[in-house]
Amino acid sequence: MRRPRTAPRRWLAVTAAVALALQAGAAHAQAPAVPGSSEAPGDASVQLFREGRTLLNKGRFAEACEKFSASLELRRSPGTLLNVGNCIQSSGNLTGALQVLEEALALAQSDPDPQKAEAWAAAAREEIADMERRIPQVLVNRPLAAEVRVALDGRELTLFREPVRLNPGPHRLVASAEGKVSFERSFDLVEGQTQAIELPELAAKPAPPAPPAATAAATARSETSGMSENETSKVPLWIAGIGGVVLLGGAITGGVAAKQASDLKHECPNHLCEGDLSLPESAHRTAVAADVLMAVGAAGVLVGVTWLLLGDDSDAPALAATCAPEGCSASVRGSF
Repeated sequence: MRRPRTAPRRWLAVTAAVALALQAGAAHAQAPAVPGSSEAPGDASVQLFREGRTLLNKGRFAEACEKFSASLELRRSPGTLLNVGNCIQSSGNLTGALQVLEEALALAQSDPDPQKAEAWAAAAREEIADMERRIPQVLVNRPLAAEVRVALDGRELTLFREPVRLNPGPHRLVASAEGKVSFERSFDLVEGQTQAIELPELAAKPAPPAPPAATAAATARSETSGMSENETSKVPLWIAGIGGVVLLGGAITGGVAAKQASDLKHECPNHLCEGDLSLPESAHRTAVAADVLMAVGAAGVLVGVTWLLLGDDSDAPALAATCAPEGCSASVRGSF
């Protein structure tokens, strides 16, 4: 659990340092930003600092923080940095507060007044020691493979096997590499906690499953023929349908041929025509055409129906039609 904040005690410590610096003969509670610098009377940064201290004594911490931050923007001094550091840590940003306190210590040690320098430095060291005890840490072992990239809270991590300071709260670690399964770890840290995380060796990503042999064969046949499975299944229907149409045409043509034969018998008894000799030839051609259409149509219907019954696993039947002076015939060849 996060321990209760002791803001009043910290503010008291900083205020005590201010008082000690004042007793050392400083004109005000803010040390020069650099050795040898001077502060003009009515300095805005000094005025803001004093207003912040007044608000602090009244327990109005949020307003005091605003004054200290405004003073710090005008000029950086140990006293202001100490108070701003306490403002930052009160919001939970312990690592940010530590950076400000360390800056306050460095600036205090450079003060030309030994008594003021010691007062500010002592206050800064106390705050830094307490902050270091409170800040949680995480230790991550080095990846086994050089190509593995590690990110902590979205930022690349380059420091391994050494403590990394983090603020209390939730965090996320991700280790990834090309062609590998990523390792992810979410964790929560509390004040004062140190957590170690071991990075495992990343496993290779599994290869995509190969398609079944039947599926692969069907795909190869489909690609070879240039037709989809749905289109292929319609071929025998088309053959049977066209055969039926041709068969119907043959029947109609046969009817015409029969009519011509009847007329020829009436006009040319004993097949002897005294007038137009083209009537027998026309009747003969019509009869031949009817035979061809009937034969082809019947064969087409037979092929289509047989193909549908046998399915795709057999060789497709083939249609053959022949005609001779004495008539026409059709045949179907294939595996049945």
